[in-house]
Amino acid sequence: MSRFFFLVMAMGMLVAPWIRADSGDTNTLRSADGQYQLVVPSSWESNDFHLPNVQIGAIEKHRGEYAEVIVERQEDYTDSLQQYADAKRATMAMSLDNPRVSPGERLKIKGQDALRFEIHGQLPNSGVAIAYSLTVIKTKAHYVQVIGWTEESHFAGNRAELEGLAGGFSESPGAGD
Repeated sequence: MSRFFFLVMAMGMLVAPWIRADSGDTNTLRSADGQYQLVVPSSWESNDFHLPNVQIGAIEKHRGEYAEVIVERQEDYTDSLQQYADAKRATMAMSLDNPRVSPGERLKIKGQDALRFEIHGQLPNSGVAIAYSLTVIKTKAHYVQVIGWTEESHFAGNRAELEGLAGGFSESPGAGD
């Protein structure tokens, strides 16, 4: 499905009741099966994008920010984080008009190898400019995409928060085994 559809769904969805652990400054969102968690700032809420491959969806309504977590088994893809991440970045870029993509930044997320990209462009047939922060994490058995996005005009001011979402991801021991 195109990222355009994801954004339209995110904007049009009513916010679902959220599962959270109260800590004052953060909310812990969980996948339906409880295997995956995403700790987000307290202003974020769970959002059901009604997409089967999205394990966790989230929204920050006041700033128009969105996030999703997609977890895929490594055995279904390549063993190369770079190849997997490049393919996901390319797929996202193809869903936009006039895409601009960053070359990627290697980093560690909780000790695990990861790559982060920015993808900018316009939603097809709308002219709405958006920007994504795509972080792909390689866990023991999975590739995890933590994708944060907002309108381009808000991205620079929200970049740090969108990039920081990946640091809030965790999976339960034995998830997906």
